[in-house]
Amino acid sequence: MAEGLTWWIIQFGLNFLDFVMIYFISHALMKKYMMVKAQHVALCLFYTIAMAPVFYFFDGYIYRIVATILALFILKAIVKRGSFSDLLTIYAVFLIMTGVIPAPMGAIIWVIIESGEFNQSFIFLIAQSLTTIAIIFVCKKFKWHSLFNRIQSDTVLKLIFYMLSLILLMATFILNFEYQFSYFLFFVIAVVLIGLALFPVMVKLYQDRVKVISTHDSINSLLSTALSMMGETDPEAIKDAFKQHANDLGVDLNQLDMSNTYDELDYMDTMTEKVNTFIDMKMKGQSKKIEVFSDVTYHKDYQDVDFQLAVKWLGILLDNAIDATDTHPIYLYFATTVRRLSIRVANEYIGNEGQDIQVIFEKGYSTKGEGRGIGLHNLYETVTKLGGEIEVDEYYTEAYHCHYLQISIQLKKEDAMD
Repeated sequence: MAEGLTWWIIQFGLNFLDFVMIYFISHALMKKYMMVKAQHVALCLFYTIAMAPVFYFFDGYIYRIVATILALFILKAIVKRGSFSDLLTIYAVFLIMTGVIPAPMGAIIWVIIESGEFNQSFIFLIAQSLTTIAIIFVCKKFKWHSLFNRIQSDTVLKLIFYMLSLILLMATFILNFEYQFSYFLFFVIAVVLIGLALFPVMVKLYQDRVKVISTHDSINSLLSTALSMMGETDPEAIKDAFKQHANDLGVDLNQLDMSNTYDELDYMDTMTEKVNTFIDMKMKGQSKKIEVFSDVTYHKDYQDVDFQLAVKWLGILLDNAIDATDTHPIYLYFATTVRRLSIRVANEYIGNEGQDIQVIFEKGYSTKGEGRGIGLHNLYETVTKLGGEIEVDEYYTEAYHCHYLQISIQLKKEDAMD
């Protein structure tokens, strides 16, 4: 083991660069604005100083175990709202990038080390510095958050990612096999961590499979409901039949039952409660953990507008915002006055420089792949045909240090009644 002040300085430098790479990769994947805080500086100092004696007194696999545990805690502190799956994915990407990027320079470094003209630890510091610069470059150059979000939101892609990670881990274990307790312990911990992230993915796949299998049951339920409602004149019997059908599909409509609400609240409060319930149900059905700050007011004299159409528009805007959002909250405003309906939904946005943001209303335009981009186009067509206005604006918010995109709908009462 190397000794002396030079070795400790170099080891501190290697640990510091490790932290810098994790810091940049986590921000790039989670699409977080780079803002160094006192807490981050403290974490950096702790990691830099604490890992040096671990490397000095213990073997390499104990060092990797401690580094992995500390890295996950550090990522949790940096990412804040990330799930365990998010943290493990970020750390896996960090390991892959630090393994792949230095590969081209490996031969040159090996020749330098073999020549014996330079301190081996010093060469490692140079290699780590070049790797860090390369990682910072790719984090700034490419939109890694799009790939990360696709992996986290697509169950199949997530399964593929974790299975490949597991296969790579097992291949590494076999090819570098050593009869050491720390060696076995390191790989056992790694397999357990991947397993913990993989288990909910398998559960989700099973649930999706059950839903596919139950499609025939859903069709049978729909047909039986339609037959029972045909010729029925009692509104309560029709409502009960429809509730039973929704229950067969796993949707509990009892939370929409406002029979008591009509007795206790006036029309304005009742309609406002309906809109809020719609928003809550939309968000409960999402896999993303996104906050929604909403301001909803439905004026009691605005009864002639098509409530179903207005809520449908709100749903389209909310779906679009959820698709585009990774971390920051969605802001929602839904209000009616005596003469006007106003809907505004704002979400975090990263657009292409110089691009006309009105392009989002073009048919088929989407950042989520082919077969998407229809909802906003149809929304624009419907609103404008009714004489309403739909606008899109981009603005910068200091609260989250990122750009937001806001889509607004304005519809006068007389337009909606035509």
